[in-house]
Formats: sequence, structure tokens, C-alpha cells
Amino acid sequence: MTEDAAPIREKADDEIPASPRRSDRSRLLDWVLGQLYRAIPGFERVYARQLLGTKVHIERVKVGMPTWSASSNRIAIAHLSDIHLGPIVGRRSIAHLLDQVAARRPDVVCLTGDYVNHRPEEIERYEGLLDRVKPRLGTFAVLGNHDHYAGKGERIARFLESQGVQVLTNRNVTLETPAGPLQIAGLDDLHYGSPNFDDALEGTDASHPRILLSHHPDAFPEAKRRGVDLVLSGHTHGGQICLPWIGPILKHSRHGYHGGYFQEDGSHLFVSRGLGAVVLPIRFRCAAHVGWIECWPSPVRPRRPITRREQKPVAFKSL
Repeated sequence: MTEDAAPIREKADDEIPASPRRSDRSRLLDWVLGQLYRAIPGFERVYARQLLGTKVHIERVKVGMPTWSASSNRIAIAHLSDIHLGPIVGRRSIAHLLDQVAARRPDVVCLTGDYVNHRPEEIERYEGLLDRVKPRLGTFAVLGNHDHYAGKGERIARFLESQGVQVLTNRNVTLETPAGPLQIAGLDDLHYGSPNFDDALEGTDASHPRILLSHHPDAFPEAKRRGVDLVLSGHTHGGQICLPWIGPILKHSRHGYHGGYFQEDGSHLFVSRGLGAVVLPIRFRCAAHVGWIECWPSPVRPRRPITRREQKPVAFKSL
């Protein structure tokens, strides 16, 4: 079984937030390097070329929804996270990737935070960008830590709403799908937001599938305790740099949810390794990552580990 697919048992269910906030020194280094990258003409192409060498993995996961009837069709969710559009990641590269996602015709798009890197005005680079993917049932989002400590989480949320994205900050919506009702809830960032599980799940019906969007994957133990069917998260970047025999250098999940698919006690978690990078414009042995989540009526076949050969690469480059 691959590391990403292996179930991880949490240390304790009530430890939220599960890891400390980034130190001011770390954030300052990130900001200073960001200014340096901005000063280098064409720097965005450096990251695009580096990604082109590793590809972007679209990982397909089947999740069973036990309350849907056996005659139901599947609902496909494209899950993107941690784009960090800014001094490292270019708009044209993301446009190219979104075109690849749109070609797969998802029913729903879920975005789990960190749209910007350092500055709130970076969100304006998304003008018209998300229109490239027009899912049949809508696009839904939550904010991440960078969206908050860039200084203007509310500004970023308003902009996303103006682009047709529903930002679910501690609230939920119910979609009427061909498979049956599907409830999507959103939780604010564990560290820099004001997360409230009660508000996020208020009014939801446990007899219908519930999906929770949470930037930080360490919300999963509490979501699992509350009977949430599926949690979609990001934040970890998969470690961004993964060394042989050592694994991820950056371990942002205290429970070991560093990237990929996990199943525990009937609940499911998918952690995107993200698309962008922070501090250093490098991803090593940790390709950028898009989730393709197929929700089917239960039972579905138990998921076996996905081999490297079966992961579908998508060419990723600056146009």
C-alpha cells in the first residue's frame, strides 16, 4: 500500500487546532523571498518549467455514499487547492491546468484555500480565470491561512463570490443532484480563521451525504466524529520537498495526513498536495496534485493503492 493511501490513526480526536501557527520569522522569510521573486523578470516561468518536468497528477478516488440508491449515477468532483497565484505561480500556467480540468467535465468544483501568497490584491489575477471551468452544479470554496494572513480574508471571499464561487465560511448548501441530495459544508481555516463546526454543519441531514471543505486536514478527526462522509483538504503541499527514505520535509499535519486518500471508520479524507509553492519555487518528488473524486452509491469496491503508472499526468506549462 502506498504511503498516501495508508490509513492513519489520529492521536486524539479533540486536538484542534492540531499544530502551531507559522512563526512570524517564517512568514517574514516567505514575504522577503516573494519580493525578490517579483523583481526577477519572467520568474513565473521558472516554476512552470520545473513543474513541466514532474507533471501534475490527477488522482482518481471512488467514494461510496451509502444513502444513495443503487440506481444513482456518480457525481464527479474536481478538487483543487493551494494555487498560491503570486510571485511563483503564473496565471497562464493555471489557465492551462484549468482547461485540462474543464475537459473532464466535473459536476462540482471544490477549492480548499490559499488562492494568494502574500498580498490581498493577488486575488485580482483570478479575474475571469475560474470561468474556464463551468461545473454543472457549481463551484464551492473555503479560505486558507494565506488568504487570512495576507490581510484581507473578507476581500478575497467577496472577490471569489463575484466570480460565481460560493464561499462556505462555516455554512453549508444542499445540492439536488441526479444521485440525490448532496450537502457541502465549509469550515474556516483552523489557525487563522474562526472555525465553527456547529455552524458549518447546522441544519444538515445525516441521512444524506455530507462533504466538508476544510483547508487544514486536521479537521478530519472531528468531522469523522460528527459523521461527515467526506472531507476535502489541502494545506500540506504534500511536504513540497520529499526526500528518499525520509519523506516530506514539511509536515503540516499532526495526524499524518500529508497527501492523498485516507479512510477511517466509514469516513473519507482526500488531501490535495496543491498546485503552487511557497518560500522556495521547488517541488521535489512531490508533484502538483488535483483530486478527481467520484461519489457513487455504496457499496463500491475498496480502493486499492494507485500505482505511479496509473496516475494520470497532465502537461503543465506557461503558455
